Amino acid sequence: MDATTKGLVYLGSAAVILLIGWRVLANKQVPFARKVICIGDSITANGGYVRELKRLLGPENSVRKFGYPGEGVKYISGKLPSAMMQGATDVVIQAGVNDLASGRSEATIKTHLASMVDYAHSHGARAVLIEVLPWGAHHRGRNLLPETHEINRWMRYDSLADKVVSGSSMGDFEGDLKSEYDSGDHLHLNNAGQKKLGELVYAKGF
Repeated sequence: MDATTKGLVYLGSAAVILLIGWRVLANKQVPFARKVICIGDSITANGGYVRELKRLLGPENSVRKFGYPGEGVKYISGKLPSAMMQGATDVVIQAGVNDLASGRSEATIKTHLASMVDYAHSHGARAVLIEVLPWGAHHRGRNLLPETHEINRWMRYDSLADKVVSGSSMGDFEGDLKSEYDSGDHLHLNNAGQKKLGELVYAKGF
């Protein structure tokens, strides 16, 4: 076999090896850098802030949502184990306003939020709490501002969460949701509000 023939054989072998390697890599599932779970009530169910967070974190990260409209913290906490069945590095928790509107006690809200933080930690994930967003202009919100402030204070200082995302910049000095973020009912977020919340979660939670 002359030098030219040997060279062609070597080149052919190298090409086969490269092709096999490419196919193996193409079929291999590349693990995500982060596996983020966003769990909460109707604000999470809307999905807007989750999509914005996913965009900001980049395609190398997985971001999934589990939203339960109208539900309180006890119900949502019961859904966390199934949400985390595929594993998670970060759990973003958004809940509490429905409990306040339903007259549930501060102690009850704190207990179930704390259980979610503890569950995330016990399964190797960071816990990121989103404060109850401004809702003072809602027909039930004005009289519940002291309780809302107390829940948010607890989240910041006593919840043991890894990060707490404040939504105060989305409200005015009276505790009302700013009109540019208000869907119209003074509680839920419009598209701009969802985008803003996603930006806040990214900036303050990650």
